[in-house]
Amino acid sequence: GSLTRRRFLAGTAAAALGLPCIVPGSVLGEEGKPPPSERITVGVIGTGGRGTADMLGVMESSLSQVVAVCDCRRPRLETAKKKVETFYAEQAASGAYRGCKAYADFRELIDRKDIDAIIVGVPDHWHGIVATRALEAGKDLYCEKPLGRTIAESVSIRNTAVKGKRVFQTGT
Repeated sequence: GSLTRRRFLAGTAAAALGLPCIVPGSVLGEEGKPPPSERITVGVIGTGGRGTADMLGVMESSLSQVVAVCDCRRPRLETAKKKVETFYAEQAASGAYRGCKAYADFRELIDRKDIDAIIVGVPDHWHGIVATRALEAGKDLYCEKPLGRTIAESVSIRNTAVKGKRVFQTGT
């Protein structure tokens, strides 16, 4: 293909470091996929019915990648992790994928610096706590309905998103 700015910079950097200049096209955004640097990394908190449905929907987009799942119920957690790894393994040339980490504690997932966005699919009475914590940690957020248990809680979540200039959506 033609020499793009990205390709030129990758080749120049590799040459300057004395590295070989063979770079897979997927790293440069070729092969119909955005490069990893332009993909949204997603963590899913709550992997019951709605959380899993949301997770599967996000995995269908090449613009995002689920890298972590969280649920306090071990069987759900293991099932969700297996779904993520099976999905991405089927797309990988090697036929393997082990890039999804499982958490029982949502705070550990939220604390990861490499996660851009969180899907909140936990039971309703946890929405306010998990959503607020994620937004305060600088994560973009999709939260299932209802947003909060009360109007005041919902407004507080919204205000946290605005204050942190986060991308935020609640679904119905």
